[in-house]
Amino acid sequence: MLWIIISILSAIILVCGYVIYNLHRKLVVAETVTSSYFSYLDRVSKVLEFVNSKVEELDSTDSFKSDDEIGFFFNEIKKLNSLLSDFTITK
Repeated sequence: MLWIIISILSAIILVCGYVIYNLHRKLVVAETVTSSYFSYLDRVSKVLEFVNSKVEELDSTDSFKSDDEIGFFFNEIKKLNSLLSDFTITK
């Protein structure tokens, strides 16, 4: 009778050990992917900050009027830039 209980407990321990090992392996992979995504988003955030500063610099001189095609395109770039600014990472 005692060997049956020991066998069942050993099987439960082995199954739990395998489950923990498998979950740990998946967690390591998920952390690696998340880390690479954060570094990518950090680079994108820096580019967006640079573009935002250049767009503001161009807009401050009023070089582009909204009554021609270039002005329309520039206004659309400003709208797109403001939408993308929501995705910057703040530290």
